Amino acid sequence: MLAKLLAKLTSERALKYFSLSLLVVLIGFMAVMEYRQHQAMLASYCERLHAGQDSNWRVQLGYQCPEVTP
Repeated sequence: MLAKLLAKLTSERALKYFSLSLLVVLIGFMAVMEYRQHQAMLASYCERLHAGQDSNWRVQLGYQCPEVTP
């Protein structure tokens, strides 16, 4: 399978398109992971804020933590 892929990538044009598509996939993956990390950080902040362990400086900037439902 790998040999077939390498045989197809022998032309310069195919290699360029393969490299470009791989770059697009990697950038997309990085964007998704960055978004997930950002959401996890905000969730952690809201948990600390509701527990009274953090100041509300993000609230002063306009971020609203979702209300905690029992």
